[in-house]
Amino acid sequence: FQVISPNLSDDEFHEIISQMLELAQDAASIRSTVQMLAEMPGYAVDVSEDEAPKVGLDDETREKLEALWLVMSPSVGQPIKISDLQRNCKIKMGPHESDMFASLVGMDSDQDGLLTFEEMFRYFDGIATTPNPPSKEDLDIVIKEMTDVASSLKLAALFAQ
Repeated sequence: FQVISPNLSDDEFHEIISQMLELAQDAASIRSTVQMLAEMPGYAVDVSEDEAPKVGLDDETREKLEALWLVMSPSVGQPIKISDLQRNCKIKMGPHESDMFASLVGMDSDQDGLLTFEEMFRYFDGIATTPNPPSKEDLDIVIKEMTDVASSLKLAALFAQ
């Protein structure tokens, strides 16, 4: 902000701050929703590789998960380092910092420090196949918000270079 702030009007500056606050609130909302889902009885997700995952997500949702994945990784076949998720997905909101993916580190089912697309898919598929699953619309909202926040973080990282 120090570099561009002399060139911004008060309205432009307030608009940027407003958008940043909205982004941080979205990230906090996603984090709390996913954490709430993970903590609810009946929403425990078993994503062990020994069992074939139950099919609960449709092709459209899989495509949305792929779109989210491709914001974070160059290809569906390339895993993401958990440490990169923890380092790169923090959003500052005033003196506070929110990590939208902190509760999702548990997706790394083999605990090798790398998150694969299939691990993420099995995690969401597991949530969708619980006895009382969230609606497709609710899952779509969570995935869309995660994609929007991840895209914004990626864009911010590009501008910071």
